[in-house]
Amino acid sequence: MYIMRNFNSASEPSGPWCICRKVHALDAAGYVAMSDRKKLVPVLVLVLLTVFSACGGLSPGPPPSPSPSFALQVSPSTLNLTTPGENQTTLISIVPTTASSTTQRSRHPILPAGIDATPSSTLTIQPAPPGTIPSSYFGLHATPGAVFPLAVSYGNFRLWDAGPTVQWQGLHVCNSTDANCQSNPEANTSLSTSALDGILANLYSAGINDVFYTGGRVPAWAQGAANYSPRCNYGRGTCVLPAEMNPDGSCSGENSTCSIWDTFWHLLATHVNSSTFLQTHAHIRYYEPWNEWFEDPVIGGVFSGTEVNASWAEMLRMTEDMRCVIKGVGTIHNYPTAGRSASCGLYLSTLGWSGADANAVIVAPDSNDGCCNNIMHNFLYCNQSPQNDNGSSSTCTWVPSSNNPANCDSSSCWGSAAVDAIGMHFYFNDDQPEQEASKITNFKALLSSADAAKPLINGEASSGVQGYRNNIWNDNYSAAAGLLRAHALDWSAGINLFYWYAYNTSGILYNGGLTPQGTAYNTAYQWLVGSTPVKSPFCSHTGTVYTCPLVESNGRAAEIVWDSQYGPGGTTPPSNCSAFAQPKICGSTSYTVPAAYQNGDWVDSGGTTHAYVSPVTIGAAPILLEGP
Repeated sequence: MYIMRNFNSASEPSGPWCICRKVHALDAAGYVAMSDRKKLVPVLVLVLLTVFSACGGLSPGPPPSPSPSFALQVSPSTLNLTTPGENQTTLISIVPTTASSTTQRSRHPILPAGIDATPSSTLTIQPAPPGTIPSSYFGLHATPGAVFPLAVSYGNFRLWDAGPTVQWQGLHVCNSTDANCQSNPEANTSLSTSALDGILANLYSAGINDVFYTGGRVPAWAQGAANYSPRCNYGRGTCVLPAEMNPDGSCSGENSTCSIWDTFWHLLATHVNSSTFLQTHAHIRYYEPWNEWFEDPVIGGVFSGTEVNASWAEMLRMTEDMRCVIKGVGTIHNYPTAGRSASCGLYLSTLGWSGADANAVIVAPDSNDGCCNNIMHNFLYCNQSPQNDNGSSSTCTWVPSSNNPANCDSSSCWGSAAVDAIGMHFYFNDDQPEQEASKITNFKALLSSADAAKPLINGEASSGVQGYRNNIWNDNYSAAAGLLRAHALDWSAGINLFYWYAYNTSGILYNGGLTPQGTAYNTAYQWLVGSTPVKSPFCSHTGTVYTCPLVESNGRAAEIVWDSQYGPGGTTPPSNCSAFAQPKICGSTSYTVPAAYQNGDWVDSGGTTHAYVSPVTIGAAPILLEGP
């Protein structure tokens, strides 16, 4: 039996397909946030009971014509509440059990034959498994020289290192003297968008509609100083903020605004959100104020060069201004003078603008787990002894009571309040993906509950450049194995978006043809996208053997499995997977195929399907076991 209920319809047909408009657990659009499903479980139980009571139980019949808000699937053994459509996501699963009960009821007319909720048997409401892995999880970078369409499957794209005229440095141009552009940027500057528009058009043609834009690289006309030592990473002066920005977070632009910074984001967000533009160009959804802020000597960042010279208060102000200009919401601290604050509405009124995209996602300026978790936590909460950045004092003043993020309020945690998502760079160039996944878990443990519930974005990751510094990934096939493991483990650890760096540099996927990593990237996409992990966390391990069970989009049971004792960073030879013949298993562990996958098949990291065998040999390169 398959029953649908729609909570949006204005009509109220009688009988079993009645509409329950009194249920307010869903919003006006009937949308349930998947990221918040744990909190919604009690509410959804109430929804079920209300529906069943009001509608008089379940009986067969045709579904109503409006699109359902969710669907109920009833079988002799289970009752599932799911989102409808191609990629259904189970929100609640109710099954009979003989274990001690979490919910006991007398027999109820909602239960189909075979499910008995009398005191002699029980009903258990089980947590739903993690949701289906979307294509947007697979993000990508491509540097100049990449030719569209790209030769790999992906669902998201980050505009960083995409070319100097795509970044602030060359995108925002001065049409007068530097002095005129600095004093009145709205009147004297504009965007040169041909390169940006070309990429967004190519992405649109590829079916991509989730794009991540990162700020940074100060234009020459706006720089506070042309010469700086140590060098700026992207050329002279690109890491020196405009002179109108002050270390205390205030600005001395027109009407005490950060006029240069604000004008750039206003021009960009207005341009890319034009309804006409979006008919042929991908949508920029994610906005980040700066790349790799941890390379900032002002706040004690670790650096080989310098991305930016910004105080804690300056980065907060840039983030708050960006949020206000793009989304039209938030608070601006240190405006109109240091120590004061104003609403975004008042700030926009001063500028004469309105927000361009209320649904945009503002991402915290990213840090790096290898050196600088404290920089992210200080941006959010100022609770990990922020370095003095303004003489003998620190401008990081938004610390909560007792240094505890649980005590955040309007007088503290201003960095947290300014962002909708947390951005980090989790490269695994000098360790195994398994160790990197543990670092992600440890990082999340220090976040407030509010920030832990926000999307966690891996804005850059890969095995890096072979032979550079402490890179352990010494051959292409080892790196391909690491790529597959990283994508499974990052999802398991709670990463929502994973941007591989990059298509044509660093962890190279394409070099005149697909590299082994490029082939593995396509394999990972095929294995994960549209599949639903069976448990949370997705992956677990016994010793060095890792397993990640899932249900494929066709309903077939499957499991990704590997043994991390082999390959780079492992304890057992070989450390170089290229020494193995195809398929590149890179190991010799005998693994007994679990019953759920017996008499099926297995797929290697290159995407080749092999006949069922048990035990099967596993190693550093994951394989996919598929059931019959």
